[in-house]
Amino acid sequence: MKNKDKHEQRKASHREWYRRNKERVSAYGKIYREKHKEEIRNRRELNREKTLAWGRKHRLGIGRGCKKINGLNKRDWTNHCELCGKIIEKPHYHHWDDNNLSKGIWICIRCHRMVEAYEKGDIIYLKKYLQLKNSLNIKFNKTESKLKDNYKGVCKDGKNIITQN
Repeated sequence: MKNKDKHEQRKASHREWYRRNKERVSAYGKIYREKHKEEIRNRRELNREKTLAWGRKHRLGIGRGCKKINGLNKRDWTNHCELCGKIIEKPHYHHWDDNNLSKGIWICIRCHRMVEAYEKGDIIYLKKYLQLKNSLNIKFNKTESKLKDNYKGVCKDGKNIITQN
């Protein structure tokens, strides 16, 4: 008999034993979990941290629902945005080379959105915003200077206050 056949035979035998002794196995499992509750909790937490660390280093999730790409060798995870310096719990990994996804930086979501917009060429809206802001500032400054001409006054400590002439 070949090793593969022996292995399949053992698996079938084990499945049959488990089916016959399901209650016994379940009772033993409950007793074990109750006795070792703290140890199991610590092991789960340790494994969770190891899994997260591994994922940060070697996995890239793309989009919602995250198509996952494994086997990367990303730069070490940081707890702050490498652009703005903000301390963050869940940094985003921004890569710029689709042929080498390991090339990237750890940034906050705000900076990630800005960088993605820049790389997609969506700076048109940024330019429009700056133009609109400048034109509105000019209008507001004209309005403020007219108001200041109509209302003048200085209080005792030298600060400007508004009083009607």
